[in-house]
Amino acid sequence: RVWCLGDNKYGQLGRSVSSPNAAREPKLVAGPLGESHSGCIAIMSGWSHILALVKAKCSTKITLYGWGRNDKGQLGKKFDG
Repeated sequence: RVWCLGDNKYGQLGRSVSSPNAAREPKLVAGPLGESHSGCIAIMSGWSHILALVKAKCSTKITLYGWGRNDKGQLGKKFDG
């Protein structure tokens, strides 16, 4: 399971930005990374984004998830800036 706390201005806590911006206590990330046995094996964070490596159950497949701010392409998604 992945837990986050702090500011959520850009969705970097893995929850909707329409939810309260700050979390003073750790809360679960929304979606599969917040579930038990999510397979998360590593987490890296930047100023306003987070990347997580997740290993699939019974497989060698590893997936990279990213969430938060993408104003400079830091999530690996196309940035039109």
